[in-house]
Amino acid sequence: MKTSKKKHYFCNYFEFFATYIMYNNDIDMATNDLEKEFLDMIEAQKRVIYKVCYIYAQDGDDLKAYLSC
Repeated sequence: MKTSKKKHYFCNYFEFFATYIMYNNDIDMATNDLEKEFLDMIEAQKRVIYKVCYIYAQDGDDLKAYLSC
């Protein structure tokens, strides 16, 4: 399976989004609190994330790769 540019752009966007969420919060929060809050947000938006990954995926392997970012 060759890596597509879409996957690269999608993963970069997702990493930026994760970074924005973590640094947009109060800086004095403990790291564990930030991680828990981020994981809670990911869990709450799991269906949306899956739909976006499904739109970009060419096949099942791409979908698995996108969901693992």
